[in-house]
Amino acid sequence: ETYAFELRNKLFQDDQGTTYESLLLFNPETFFFVILPPIIFFAGYDLRRKYFFRNIGSIIIYAFAGTTISCFVIGGLMYAYTQFGVETLPPGVDNLVQCLIFGALISATDPVTVLAIFHDLHVDVDLFAMVFGESVLNDAVAIVLYSG
Repeated sequence: ETYAFELRNKLFQDDQGTTYESLLLFNPETFFFVILPPIIFFAGYDLRRKYFFRNIGSIIIYAFAGTTISCFVIGGLMYAYTQFGVETLPPGVDNLVQCLIFGALISATDPVTVLAIFHDLHVDVDLFAMVFGESVLNDAVAIVLYSG
């Protein structure tokens, strides 16, 4: 099953009046199978394995436990917030599972700017490896939580 997201009211027409709506469709499979693998490959290729594996314990704790806890806290707070009558759930969101899926979606953080600043300031390589390793594994955990 293929999912497609459309950008509405933005259609292109050529001189003959033909509308090109297919140019505006985004296929998630294209992202996961074409765009994302080179990014992950470069991140893994550029990684200094010595420092990564030296800090693997703390990286795994931050990535797995931190992302999972964040997912459940955010999803649970969103659900509790709506159950106590403060606010109603958005249209289409009607149970705890959907709130947890939202929690998984926003639990993934990408500290790209922090890593760029770390690189410019030449911070300790162990700190850089922990933040970088956590961000790589954090994304993987968030994808598993979101799709599971």
